[in-house]
Amino acid sequence: MVAAVSQNTLPKGSRRYFSLAMLILPLLEPGGYAIVELSQANDTELYGFVSAVDGIPVSDSVGTREEIREAREIFLTINSAPEHGWTCYEPPSFNGPDGRGPLPLETLTGAGKYPAEARLHPVSRGPQLIPVLLILTLLGTAWYGWQYYERLKAEKAALAEAAQKPQRNGSHHRG
Repeated sequence: MVAAVSQNTLPKGSRRYFSLAMLILPLLEPGGYAIVELSQANDTELYGFVSAVDGIPVSDSVGTREEIREAREIFLTINSAPEHGWTCYEPPSFNGPDGRGPLPLETLTGAGKYPAEARLHPVSRGPQLIPVLLILTLLGTAWYGWQYYERLKAEKAALAEAAQKPQRNGSHHRG
């Protein structure tokens, strides 16, 4: 997933991030593409390009106007159009084939409920493993401390018993 929608863009109570491709995918049945204008970064206009064939995502990328035009042309060249033609959403400045016009980001993020498959999940399990590793370390340390204490207690008992033996032997008189 290259393009993500931030929580700041979504209404309150939403999950952290959503896949832009998975939010657009239902609009591209049975096949098509969408070009979405994303926020500007460093005075460079960025666009998201999402395409699908038979409901299966084919491409999902972010780039400049020229990069996205090239991605669209490659998609249209290598894929056969469905029986009823492509479903296309793109800004007028892209001058593509008969499109349905632009697909503003607000139309995707203004929905009250988002599909579960669009929700992004963490890939790294590192933050989730930290508490488990901490608990295992504490348990290991406690077990080692208990074993050390038991061994020390046994040694003290053995020393005390050894100290008692000479006194017992010295208390017997021969007659």
